[in-house]
Amino acid sequence: MATSHAPVTGGDGAGSTAAMTTTETFAGFYVLRIDNFAGTKDLGVGEKIVSSTFRVAGHSWRIECYPCGDVEDSTG
Repeated sequence: MATSHAPVTGGDGAGSTAAMTTTETFAGFYVLRIDNFAGTKDLGVGEKIVSSTFRVAGHSWRIECYPCGDVEDSTG
């Protein structure tokens, strides 16, 4: 999603800024392979596995996986 700002002149001649949002769709996929996933049961709550950084549509992304939950209430 891209946001652009353009000057707008009100009826009193004062300038202000308006935001316009446009949406672009990008398709793709990223495979996060976790070797020995069964071994992640030994991780504690809040411990994560982090993917390498990858780029999509000009943005940098990474995936964080919390196999035992990110907080105590989400364990299971």
